[in-house]
Amino acid sequence: MIQAYASDGWLSVEDASEITNTSVRTLQRRLPAEQATYSGVIEHTRAEMAGELLESTSATIVEIANHPGYEYQGDFTRAFRRWAGGSPSEFR
Repeated sequence: MIQAYASDGWLSVEDASEITNTSVRTLQRRLPAEQATYSGVIEHTRAEMAGELLESTSATIVEIANHPGYEYQGDFTRAFRRWAGGSPSEFR
């Protein structure tokens, strides 16, 4: 669901709860039951999107960094290293 709305900007927890027709508090209670946090779900979605783009397109690293919402390539590269254990170029 989050990835489907990513092109419009990242959903706040309030927006996600509205879309899923649950209260914010219910969503916040359900996520830990799945060993997750909302920010963790967003990070996971960003990582998936970046990995897919690196594998399936010839877009530049800068273009791919902008797609999951990173303004600066350096921020994206640091996050990607955290997710994948290597740089976006090494992953590609």
